[in-house]
Amino acid sequence: MPESQPAPEKITCIVNVKGRKPCSFTTSLKEFWVAYYDKQGKIASGLWQTKTHFRLQQKALMNTLKVAFNISGIYDKDDAKEIINAPDRMNDNQVKIISARQSLALAKDINELKEVWKNLQPEQRAQLEFLKEQRKMEFEKTVPLHREVA
Repeated sequence: MPESQPAPEKITCIVNVKGRKPCSFTTSLKEFWVAYYDKQGKIASGLWQTKTHFRLQQKALMNTLKVAFNISGIYDKDDAKEIINAPDRMNDNQVKIISARQSLALAKDINELKEVWKNLQPEQRAQLEFLKEQRKMEFEKTVPLHREVA
């Protein structure tokens, strides 16, 4: 990671909710860190470059809260900007990684998760391994609220 602040490779956040088991989520620097380039092709300054450790902590907390309280569709301010400006600042591989991350996050069950994973490229798999494992754990812990009667 050129021109960035020192940060650990992974951060694990644990949320304790009264009456429930603790929920943890490990966020990998490799999964979220993105170098943005200006029009001259030099790395642009941004929060990931200037406050890498802080941004990784934010990502870990946000993702843990999403898993702990089963919420989706919320983004922090920087993510919203990235989504809006993504086509202008990202190369094809970065766009594919974001698309793959979205597909993994939206998988409805373990079979869909496996199907999405099977269709990913090796470099996508390398960057999204942590997300896959987290989603897999979610599905293994999920207990249906109702049962269908045959």
